[in-house]
Amino acid sequence: MSRSFYTISTILVICSFLTCVPGCTVKPVPLNKDDVPLGITEEIEEFYRLNPRGWRLKELTYYVFEPEGDGYIVIALASITIPRLPAEPDREEFVSGFFKETTDWEGNQVWTANWGRGALQLSPYGHEKSEASFSKDKLSIVLGDYRSSTRTGWGSAGWVRDPNVTKIELININSGKTVTAKIKNGFWWADLYDLDIQSSSDVKIVAYSDSGKVLYEGYYN
Repeated sequence: MSRSFYTISTILVICSFLTCVPGCTVKPVPLNKDDVPLGITEEIEEFYRLNPRGWRLKELTYYVFEPEGDGYIVIALASITIPRLPAEPDREEFVSGFFKETTDWEGNQVWTANWGRGALQLSPYGHEKSEASFSKDKLSIVLGDYRSSTRTGWGSAGWVRDPNVTKIELININSGKTVTAKIKNGFWWADLYDLDIQSSSDVKIVAYSDSGKVLYEGYYN
């Protein structure tokens, strides 16, 4: 199975005041692990189990398992400990990708996977990276080259915990082409194939309220 790993790079600019009172955020509901096919969970857990850096997967929480084209989009958060560095806090990683069910030559069910994982990072305007927090930050932007639908190309995902955000668009800043992200359970994802981007720097993200007001605007690093 192929894997495409990426480094999360996000750039977040708050463009307006939010009407939500402080602390008001969308609270995603974790999926029951039994709702995610065993082949998918084994694929992800095996990566962490065999990781040469000595990471240990403490917890893997799934939030999205949705049909997409001829496969499924999966989004999860991983909590990782590093036994050789006991004083270090647990590390959070964002996991997302495209999984497709097929059969092998014996007719057994197998899953082909193109997925990515990486540390949760925010890049405020100015390209200075800082660590993101799922419990605190209301919007994150994740870009990877995993297969995100029926076509191979750029895929994008993240979380959106601001209840005022009802629409997210990703725009090719050179051509103006736009795709609209899907939003569910406090997370969002989009297939960027139709944007015809050459690099991540071509992409702009805009999050809107129900009235069309721009709440967030950001650029990939």
